This record gives sequence, C-alpha cells and structure tokens, in this order.
Amino acid sequence: YNNIITSPRKEGELDGPKEVHIILLDNNRSQMLSDPHYYRALSCIRCGTCLNHCPVYDKIGGHAYLSTYPGPIGEVISPQIFGLNKFSPMLDLCSLCGRCSEVCPVQIPLAELIRDLRSERVGQGRKSVVGTDVTTQNPAEIKAMAQFASLATNPSKWRFVLSLAGVFAPLGKVFAPFVPLLKTWVKYREFPQISGGLHKKVSQMQGVIYE
Repeated sequence: YNNIITSPRKEGELDGPKEVHIILLDNNRSQMLSDPHYYRALSCIRCGTCLNHCPVYDKIGGHAYLSTYPGPIGEVISPQIFGLNKFSPMLDLCSLCGRCSEVCPVQIPLAELIRDLRSERVGQGRKSVVGTDVTTQNPAEIKAMAQFASLATNPSKWRFVLSLAGVFAPLGKVFAPFVPLLKTWVKYREFPQISGGLHKKVSQMQGVIYE
C-alpha cells in the first residue's frame, strides 16, 4: 500500500498541517528480517492469492483465525509478530496441501514455513521466533501422544486396541461429554462410528491382506 505524506505547511501557506509525525511500527519485523529462514515471509505483496486457494480458509473464513492476518500468510507472520506462544494455534489451521506455495506470485514457501513454525512450537526448531521462551506444549497432550506412539508402532498392541474399539466405542459416545479429553472435542464434532474386531482388512494401496 502507498500513502502520500506531505510536509508541514511552509511559510506563507494558509492550508496544510502544522506538524507531521511519522510513527514506524516494527512489531518484531526487524527480527523477522534478520532471520535467514523466515525473512522470506516479508516478501508478501498482500495480493490474497494464498487465501483464495487455501481449502481451510475457503471453509472457515478469515475470522476463525482470530488475527489481523488470516490465511496461510497470517499463519506465518502472526506468530512472529505477536508471539508464537500466543498465536501458535493458528498453525493448526493448515493441511499442508502446498497450494499456497504453488500460487504465491513472489514464491514464498508458505507450507514449508508453517511446518517449520510447528517445529518451533514443540521445541524442535531453532527457538528464534518471538514467544518461544514460553512453552505452548500441554503436558497431558505430550503424555497422550507418547502413549499413542507406543501403540501405533507395536502391531500386537495396535490390533488389541482395535479389537476393543467395537466394544467401548458405544460407551465412549455416551460418556464423552463428561470426559475432560473428549468434552471439548465432541462439543463441535460428532463422535465417529468406530468398528473394532480383528476382521480382514484389504489394503488396496499396497495389496496386502491384514488379519
């Protein structure tokens, strides 16, 4: 955007401002510029192409981002301007489909930067983004994901859990509104229909039969 700013009125002029004050808001942009990786986000020309091609933005709109800058570019610059600890939830509003990176006229690798900011959020990055000094990780979430990884990487455990799904899934639907970990989730979503059992499943992708 361009603004034409004139000087204060000169001697003999009857019209014009007496004083002109220019205020430059940095908002951590100098830090973004000095970063050898994230500085590319400052090349944005505000054309809105990434927003128009983002499937998430198309479905939920801009207000759902709770930020001045929505969409893919907003997910990159908002955490860096206002703090990763405050705006890190925006990073979840991305499917990493890569369409934003493909259509960006100035070739900002938006999907790559969003993925890297997710790493920063969980402490696996360079910790160079504003707000990384305050953790955004939930201890309960960390523990739950560790348990899930233990199940998902052990075939025998995974099959056993699936065999129980058909039994306990109906109970989960009834008691979900009272379970802390499920209460918020089912508030905005329908409880999925889970069918358990050790029945045969055919993987068309790999052509392998699992029993």
